Amino acid sequence: MKNLLTYIVLFYSLLGFSQINQKLIKGKVMNHLGALADVHIVNTTNNKATFSNEEGNFEIPATPNDLLRFSYVGYETKFVIVEKKNLGFQRNVFVIEKTTYTLDEIKLRRHNLIGTISTDLKETPVDYKNKALLETMDLSEIDIRVLNTEDYIDKTVRPEVVKSDPTTLFQGLGPTATRPFGNSKKLWDLRKELAFKKGMPAKLMKELGAKFFFLELGIPPERYYHFLEYCNPLGIEKLYRKGEKLEVIKILQNESKSYIEVINEHK
Repeated sequence: MKNLLTYIVLFYSLLGFSQINQKLIKGKVMNHLGALADVHIVNTTNNKATFSNEEGNFEIPATPNDLLRFSYVGYETKFVIVEKKNLGFQRNVFVIEKTTYTLDEIKLRRHNLIGTISTDLKETPVDYKNKALLETMDLSEIDIRVLNTEDYIDKTVRPEVVKSDPTTLFQGLGPTATRPFGNSKKLWDLRKELAFKKGMPAKLMKELGAKFFFLELGIPPERYYHFLEYCNPLGIEKLYRKGEKLEVIKILQNESKSYIEVINEHK
């Protein structure tokens, strides 16, 4: 009987402790006009996600030092580190700003002519299509008096194959599938290289975590991609491709100090 009471007390103690740790952060997302609905909120630490309702309100599980990401089409992505004071019954307000695009100034003119023939002839654009056509159709070098009795057919030239079977449209990348770049190895390698460069920042963030970049290294969230470009000349892409992640981490740790000094000087 004594042991049973001990187990009951221990059970309720653990239950109460777990309920204390399971806290929600309650918030409201707004822009300069008011509440903003359908904003995507992700706790990048515990991989929990939700959306704001029509009144801009949301709730999401969180603990201190968790990193929240707010994203919405046409607005700048906002990162917020959860503090202990944010948890509980109070309603936190988060404001996100619209993305602004600045275009470089350009001057439009119909032509670059100034009225002088000798100068304007040099500025007149060349019609490359007409030039190529004239060069292709130039028959001045051909002696039409020479008769060629051989009717040679280039067997490497074949007519376009017309597929009448509609089921072939759904075939996979098998031996008979149509490849977008044909057999060009250079184009396929270039496509793979571009895909790797595009996906590397997301993979690094997933493997190393937001705490590593934003808390340990102190990189501002909005400068994450700029920081990777800053480190790229040291070969982090090649090292990451080879699987030498420890070397990548060392470079990121060493370069973060000088990077923060640079951006602080330009504030």
